[in-house]
Amino acid sequence: MDKVQRDEDKNTREAEEQKSELADLQDYEEKFKARLKGYQQEVKDLEDFQKALKKSVENIECTLNEKDKCKNTTFKIKLDINALKIQRDALSQSKDSLIQKLANSDSDIEEFMQVILTCEKQLAKLEKDKKKAAADKKFKEAAKAQ
Repeated sequence: MDKVQRDEDKNTREAEEQKSELADLQDYEEKFKARLKGYQQEVKDLEDFQKALKKSVENIECTLNEKDKCKNTTFKIKLDINALKIQRDALSQSKDSLIQKLANSDSDIEEFMQVILTCEKQLAKLEKDKKKAAADKKFKEAAKAQ
């Protein structure tokens, strides 16, 4: 009986230990499930963060591409501006040259006008002399005829 009692006590203690272990295991399982849920949430948060980072990287890449396009456009505009400045300078030189030629032409025209006036005066004088000579001739002929 003592042996039975000891076996019962032993079985009771083992049952209590098993219940305690089971309670500990259930407690550990609940904690593990809570930690697992937390880890799963962290994984989800990290995945969301990764998506946000990818989106940010895409935005940054787009911004960098736009910046490069702006740099290229700026460079082309600067080249165009320089070409226009060169054209402007060339046109300015051409304008100055044309102004000088025009001034020279004006001077030449004045000289030609003076020459024309002189020629006209000489022609007028020659016409007058010719008329006078013709009148003198007629007068001499008329005087001879009388």
